[in-house]
Amino acid sequence: MGFLSTEEMSSEKQQNSIKTEGSALDFYIIESHRKVSAMGAKKQWTGKEKLAIVLQGLKGDRSISELCNEHGITQGMYYKWRDQLLSDGAKLFERGGVDHARERLEHENRKLKETIGELTVELKKNDW
Repeated sequence: MGFLSTEEMSSEKQQNSIKTEGSALDFYIIESHRKVSAMGAKKQWTGKEKLAIVLQGLKGDRSISELCNEHGITQGMYYKWRDQLLSDGAKLFERGGVDHARERLEHENRKLKETIGELTVELKKNDW
């Protein structure tokens, strides 16, 4: 298997973009998977990519097996993502929605207050 020149890669990418049907997100997922597969590294899927794949599966246009083969994931991985979406998706519609940033800041605030308390006690010990 030889390496492609820059011109050949550009031409191949153009041909792939012409052949690809579906949304731009579908194309992005397919292209990013091809790049990783070519390098032989394990793909780290983003949240957007996982969501797009699960939504494709929920549409029912093709079998889950075909979808998983296309994206190079196991059916177990697909069903894990699907179940996570279905269980956590309800939080989006609850009052206030998902607010991880606020939770993170509240946690950080508690930790800082604990640290301040510990340092205050330490200073009082040293003043004795």
